[in-house]
Amino acid sequence: MPGDLDESAAERNRMSRAIHYHGTPSQRLLRPSKRLLQRTGLLQPSAPRRTLIVAGVQRSGTELVMDMLDTHWHTDVYHEWDARAFDNYQMLPLAEVRKQVARSPSRRIVIKALLEADQVRTLLDAFAPSSALWMLRSYADAVNSMLRSFPGTGLRLLQQFREGSEIGKWRWRGMGERAAEVLRAHDRPDLTDADGHALFWWYRNNLFFDQRMHEDSRIVVLRYEDLARDPETQCRRICTLAGLRETARMRRMPHAGSIGRHTPPSLAPDIQSLCDDIWMRLGAIAHAHGIGWSASKSQ
Repeated sequence: MPGDLDESAAERNRMSRAIHYHGTPSQRLLRPSKRLLQRTGLLQPSAPRRTLIVAGVQRSGTELVMDMLDTHWHTDVYHEWDARAFDNYQMLPLAEVRKQVARSPSRRIVIKALLEADQVRTLLDAFAPSSALWMLRSYADAVNSMLRSFPGTGLRLLQQFREGSEIGKWRWRGMGERAAEVLRAHDRPDLTDADGHALFWWYRNNLFFDQRMHEDSRIVVLRYEDLARDPETQCRRICTLAGLRETARMRRMPHAGSIGRHTPPSLAPDIQSLCDDIWMRLGAIAHAHGIGWSASKSQ
């Protein structure tokens, strides 16, 4: 997962380990064979090429979705560590990524846009025909995961925002002025690291509204919890967006045991209220998208 290489020794060590994560062992074995067969034309789904953009907030299930789709024989998946499209987790210039995709033998492209969550609509236009999946996860579980993966970073991010630091500036890129005012109003000395991570979860998910993604029918919100509890249905939805037929292997990867494994973090009441608001607003959109998809399949 992304992080700033110059923030702390612990973060550097964690990043060093993350850089070498290129999927599960079975995925690493599958990719060369998959690409070889795609180049021969034996594994080509019908044209035209179709792209799925996978976005959301860190620790919200985007990596799980990418790994699921990477097991499919028809896909060409561009993870955030893939040097064809990323450098130190930052997406390369759009023109370069488009060149790489144009060279791909696959007709089913999947691109992660985590640091680029504010640019989802631009990416959809650049890779049309395309769809996007915005992964939403409970802030309690997401913050707990951030506390384990990025200890101390929650408060450091607030300091960087306060100082207008160039370090990690992707984090507040695309933020609307109203959201920036809210963040400044909630930035105070008594906050905990958990509060800082919760604010990060809030303003990154708020990009969905700042960037008017709720007005774009190409973008679907999916709750991580729904995927974990009902992998068969939700895997089918994901594959419909990607133009694929789901597989049993993909359905086996999510598991409900990942939900609520730890005690929810203690948050300042006003910050918890902010998170509750976004959770309910995005959750309502996710619910509506699920109902719409079910209705379309029953017709």
